[in-house]
Amino acid sequence: MACCVITAYFMNRIIKACELLDISIVNIQYNDYGDVHSAQHKTTSGEKKGEYEAMRFNINGMTCAACTTAIETAVSSIPGVDRLTVSLPLSRATVTFNNSVTSPADIIRAVEGAGYNAQIGERTAEQNLELLQHIKELRNLRAAFGNSAVLSSLATALEQVRAWMNLPPQWILFFNSITMLLGVYVQLFGASWIHRNAWRRRGGLELVMTMDTLISLSLLLGLSLSFFNIFLRGLSVAQTYFASGSFLATIIIGGRYLDLLLKRKSVSAFSNFFRLQSETANVRIKKGETYLPAVLLRPQDEVIIEPGSIIPCDGYVIEGTSLVDVSTLTGELMPATKKPGDFLMSGTRNLTSCLTVIVSMEQRESSLEKIIEGISSATDEKATSNGAIDTLTAYFVRTVLMITCLSFCWTYATTSLSPSSFDRINIACERAMAILAAACPCALGLATPSAVMAGLDAGWSRGIILTGGSKVMESLEKLTQVVMDKTGTLTEGRLSVCKSGYSNNHSIAMSKLCMYLCVAERHDARRHPIARVAFQWALSQLDDEQKKLQNRAELRSFSNQLGKGIFCEVKLPNDTQWHTVHVGNQTLLREDGIEVTDPLGGLERFTTTVYIAIDRQYTAFLALEDTIRPEAASVIEHLRTRGMEVTMLTGDVEEEARRVSKTLDIDAISSRQLPHEKKACIESLRAKGHTVAMLGDGLNDLPAQAVADVGIQLSLSGSFMGDAAGMIIMSPNLGRLPEMLEIARMTMQQSRRNIKWAALYNICAISLAMGVGEPWGIKVDASIAATLMAFSSASVLGSSLLSSRELRKIKFSETI
Repeated sequence: MACCVITAYFMNRIIKACELLDISIVNIQYNDYGDVHSAQHKTTSGEKKGEYEAMRFNINGMTCAACTTAIETAVSSIPGVDRLTVSLPLSRATVTFNNSVTSPADIIRAVEGAGYNAQIGERTAEQNLELLQHIKELRNLRAAFGNSAVLSSLATALEQVRAWMNLPPQWILFFNSITMLLGVYVQLFGASWIHRNAWRRRGGLELVMTMDTLISLSLLLGLSLSFFNIFLRGLSVAQTYFASGSFLATIIIGGRYLDLLLKRKSVSAFSNFFRLQSETANVRIKKGETYLPAVLLRPQDEVIIEPGSIIPCDGYVIEGTSLVDVSTLTGELMPATKKPGDFLMSGTRNLTSCLTVIVSMEQRESSLEKIIEGISSATDEKATSNGAIDTLTAYFVRTVLMITCLSFCWTYATTSLSPSSFDRINIACERAMAILAAACPCALGLATPSAVMAGLDAGWSRGIILTGGSKVMESLEKLTQVVMDKTGTLTEGRLSVCKSGYSNNHSIAMSKLCMYLCVAERHDARRHPIARVAFQWALSQLDDEQKKLQNRAELRSFSNQLGKGIFCEVKLPNDTQWHTVHVGNQTLLREDGIEVTDPLGGLERFTTTVYIAIDRQYTAFLALEDTIRPEAASVIEHLRTRGMEVTMLTGDVEEEARRVSKTLDIDAISSRQLPHEKKACIESLRAKGHTVAMLGDGLNDLPAQAVADVGIQLSLSGSFMGDAAGMIIMSPNLGRLPEMLEIARMTMQQSRRNIKWAALYNICAISLAMGVGEPWGIKVDASIAATLMAFSSASVLGSSLLSSRELRKIKFSETI
């Protein structure tokens, strides 16, 4: 019993340290996720494709891997369900189903039949923040742990006083009665949540067996055995387990409380995104100087971002210059200077001066929302290598129950210490209680997720979002070939206008031409480097009044021809007519019958040239130049030292592709490639057996990224361009790629170490509880077994914590 007291004391000290010192534990997330069917359809909230509909369900009552398994089993058995992902940290399920076969009501009934509650819809930022911080559960568990620790200590003290002192029979009866009342209260009421979770029934009939089932059985077995002995021998002399059982319950409650503290710390970075989201509630509108909820902002609204404020929506600056902290999204520690024409990402913070900003995306489509959705999706995805662990977890409880029954029978049959069958029953039950208390597959369930979440956290700290979760991490470790786009990837993507000019027969004023160009390009300027430089150049040519006029211009019939350019119709303020605008390369204009002369006298072969046509008449051109990234050569060399082939695939002209290829010593697969041709190149490489990553920054790279093993988007403006990329580098730094490759390698190694350790830990704990160590004097009772169980998860989390610290230290120069 002394070791029980010591265990409870040290557990209390650990909890106090976590609470009072606020230990900065990295984002190792206690995460169990399920992915039941192949991804045949997109699973974003509310999307429909044909007869398939994707919907989010909030689920209450999930606690461990067995809970996710129970929900997966119940929902995946419904006819018409195509894909299912279950996220434990966000307590939600995303289901894609055929709405002609099943309905949301059927899914809710299935979840409720499994013993849980479900509702359709998304939680608010505040609700998600409260969920991730486990505020209510921690408050309840803290109170339960404090009460149980006091009462179980009192019960133990009374039991020791009775054993040490020669008390009269009436006092022994009194002390034993108080001990019984305290033990029953702690085990049945203090640990009531364990019993509620343990005996949940699926559909009101079939028992849903979880880890709580084993713990509850151990507690109830101790109580039943105690009352059985009292019935046979009387309360004064019977052997009881009230004190030891109450300490067992206290240790379990303390272990769960400590586990939730670790969970809250582990998702602190994730919680910060929801905290940023909640800070963007209201924003100042320039018109009327009033405040409006950020969710009501629409594109082209003009807002004022005050110093210290979180930027609520993506937009571009038209007035003011200020420093903006972008570290929360990109990982870049130095603030960025933002001036008119520059784009801002939601979730970043304005630092020094007021900025007047035109909203380009509403809040639900902004960068912060996309990042939160990307990280949420990463927690939904599950490593393919974790299938064996899931199978083991699903059958673990039944296996332990079988081992417990066999061990009970064996112990009863082989015990010869006493001729009394009642004593043999007590010894056999003690063995069964120890096995039930020691068994815990949580360490196995945490082995891969904790390692992967440490890797994801190391990526987040660098502005790298792995929307594909652990599956992308696995693919990164196995890469054999990396294919790179040129413009914006191997080059800086900070194009500048080196020359501009009109056609010989132009008749449009410069200011009007720039307004047409601003209106036409403002949609793609966030996501495409050429569109961005054209937009910024045109905006810089306008005065303040003209900037506001272009913002009020109307746009319709917008069409983006990937790899060629855009065309649309624009109507400026105070103009009654719509004008057709083409902006792109010669191919785009000539396909529409617009004749283009070469105004650069052959220089076009070595530069990126944007041609502009108004009302189907070629009007002007912009000649753009770019420079090769200073880190590109060292990144390519590093990838080769890792045994990967590195090639370039570009839609630019052959001469420019040859120049970059020669400078960087990188083979060019082809130049002047349209998006569908890039896609075909990637497919051919995969057909040859390569594991391929496609790295690009533009819309024209999306088809190729979609068919690659890993699509990598180098986001020059901090925006998401679609779901093709499983990895988003928010920082315009090519050196992040080798850093992430090293993180992936170390993460998967840590995952394999965790699995081996967790398996060995569980085998040793259950073996000791079965009495394997008794010949050497190692005896494990139920309370000690509970301690082993309570710290099984901590051992895996601690190992991942150590690896996480190493992952955070990785720098590109150190990976070479």
